[in-house]
Amino acid sequence: MEENKMWASAAPLANLATGVMIFSLWSLLFGVASPVAVIGALPWIGVAFPIMLIAIVICFKNGDIVGGTVNAVLTGMTLCQNGFKGIIVLMFTTAGVPMPEALGAGMAMIDAGAYIAAFLVLLCVLAILIKAGDKVFAFFIAVVATGFFSLAVTNLGFANLGLVAAVCLTTFGCWLIYSGCAMLMENVFGKKILPY
Repeated sequence: MEENKMWASAAPLANLATGVMIFSLWSLLFGVASPVAVIGALPWIGVAFPIMLIAIVICFKNGDIVGGTVNAVLTGMTLCQNGFKGIIVLMFTTAGVPMPEALGAGMAMIDAGAYIAAFLVLLCVLAILIKAGDKVFAFFIAVVATGFFSLAVTNLGFANLGLVAAVCLTTFGCWLIYSGCAMLMENVFGKKILPY
């Protein structure tokens, strides 16, 4: 008879990897680096993507449907798509050809739709967390939801909320690093050392 043993929690790994990815994009988020610099994020995103796939599989294997879904939709798709965007920019840069404005504008509209969808997914997660009484996690999900909504508004050209998005996403990244470390310590020491 096959045993259905749970694996170790993937939450610390998922939080830390996502936090590192967000931090790797900080200069792009805050407009310090040119959009072409997304090419420099390719190594970080390329390494993080398989790590996130493993974390997502472990979440679902352990029955953590919320963690698996959030990591698949938000990290697996919305963050890792920057890697593919970097490849597109790299192709144009290598060819010595500027990216056509129509392509850039079209990509912004496509991204806006994805950011709206991510925002809606986060609202669902927010409702689940509020119902479960997890106020801290709910707060940070509200922060990152605001970030995705701000990205959508910016990409649609309604208002420039890029700074709001950058602050929200970076704040969420800080929480992911902190909570990932706190969860890791709890798993190692068998008791909660830091609140999260």
